[in-house]
Amino acid sequence: MSQEARGLDAGGRLADRLVGWGDNVSAAIVARISDEERQHVAVGTYWFSLICDAMEQDGKQVFVDTLTTLTPELLRPPFNDEAREAVGLPKAYYDETLWSDEDRRRIDAVREERKLANPDGSGMAASSASSPSSALRPIDANMLRQRLAAFLQFEDE
Repeated sequence: MSQEARGLDAGGRLADRLVGWGDNVSAAIVARISDEERQHVAVGTYWFSLICDAMEQDGKQVFVDTLTTLTPELLRPPFNDEAREAVGLPKAYYDETLWSDEDRRRIDAVREERKLANPDGSGMAASSASSPSSALRPIDANMLRQRLAAFLQFEDE
């Protein structure tokens, strides 16, 4: 719903660019990968929504909180809203203009913290993953275990 959704955003543009450069073979490969990303995002969105509903959690807020904490750099327009909507990924999840002021301030603060920690932007992904603000903590693992246990119980009912 985040990294693979980027494939929905960029896949078609890249395939078109490759055709323009005369590389139809690579364009066909990229188009196929992009098509497969639709299936991946659709399945992820389905299960995410099901789990959030089972946990009586607001899916949008869970998505925003998780993305803000772990990978705020993934929200880079342009977005392929049509493809995202077709697979069930609501625009309100990823379009920051539709977020609350508090959520926008929070993600901006995380981005600024990461920029200060890595001013030249080199190795951003690696430094982001090891940054104290984005590292998974034991409480996160425990929360995940509790949510999965509750979901499995919900599935058994």
